[in-house]
Amino acid sequence: MRIFSFARVLLLLFLSCFVAIVSPTVILTQNVTNTVEDSITVFPGITIQITCNVTGSNSLSWNMTGSTESPAISEMFQTDTLGGFSLMFLSIDGSVISSTATAVTSSNTSITCRDGTPGSSISATIDIIIKPVDPQIYMIQNVTSDSSNITVCPNDPITFSCRSTTGILVWALDDGQSISMAYFTSLGEMVTLGDFELVVTNVTILSLEIESTATISSPVTNFTLSCHTNVTNGLNRLSSAIEVTVRSPPVPVSSVNVSEVCYDSISLNWTDTINSIDTPQLDHYLVSVTAQNTQTDLIVNGFNTSLTGLTSNEQYTLSVVSVNCAGNSTPMTVQRTIMAQKPSVPTLQGLDLLSDRSNTSIATISVRWELQIAYSLLSLVIVSWFLV
Repeated sequence: MRIFSFARVLLLLFLSCFVAIVSPTVILTQNVTNTVEDSITVFPGITIQITCNVTGSNSLSWNMTGSTESPAISEMFQTDTLGGFSLMFLSIDGSVISSTATAVTSSNTSITCRDGTPGSSISATIDIIIKPVDPQIYMIQNVTSDSSNITVCPNDPITFSCRSTTGILVWALDDGQSISMAYFTSLGEMVTLGDFELVVTNVTILSLEIESTATISSPVTNFTLSCHTNVTNGLNRLSSAIEVTVRSPPVPVSSVNVSEVCYDSISLNWTDTINSIDTPQLDHYLVSVTAQNTQTDLIVNGFNTSLTGLTSNEQYTLSVVSVNCAGNSTPMTVQRTIMAQKPSVPTLQGLDLLSDRSNTSIATISVRWELQIAYSLLSLVIVSWFLV
């Protein structure tokens, strides 16, 4: 009795394995993530295609939530409809048959593919969930880390970041070039747009968020870069753009004036009606002093300076240049000759004291001196005396 029971158990196990081997299977895939999912989330208006592969059967049927229809698909190139879905028999390859159900999504639904064998209950279902229509686009750059327009130096690399909540974003240049980046693009995959390198940096499939960067290593001319949501599938286009101004060399100062010349120094000032310190047009001024093929440069953050340590009786060429990261302006130049020598100190040559005997409270002192330098070289002579 035990032997018979044991054999019976082995037979049942064998038959169950055989049934498992030959039982039909149903697999559903979709074009949103190109994987097998129980549910997918999409925006309204996006075209979705469900593919059903049935193994071990020669027919299949489709069914969807809220519908009593169940169209059977069994012939090559057979088509049918189910609600808003278009059904098509794709192929039969040995023991595998394929069919697609395609629709433009508008509301939540579920669609099921079943083995068409009479009496079979084998099936697979996928839920289609419509994401609320709230497309967003956000774009920033790494120079000031915000979304405002910027001014940059030539050949300085810039990176722009864009985030879209529609599953697709489009980079576009003002010359008409554009390229799309989608949520199913491989992370880290690099494509180019003009001189830009575009990379998808983050994807959140269920919320259809995608982030991408656009990097240009050597900007030389002004441009506008924009990032926008896809304009297809019934969504309103949202766009974010940043204008980039690439600096050019500043204009020259208006005039240079020498305000004072001494035996070892020169003071000068200049007028600049266009440039302004600490703006994108100007970083600083460069004042150069040249004599006998020797040049000394001085960085100045204002509109005047004094140059000291010069040599008497020497002619100097003075120039003022406006400077920013794009280069220098043409110089504004003047020439001046330093005084021949330093004025000498006057020396006393005599002293006479005359007394008014009638008024003992008054004393008169006469002082006489001689100068060792021409009067033209003196701006002021000061005489001081003390009564003791």
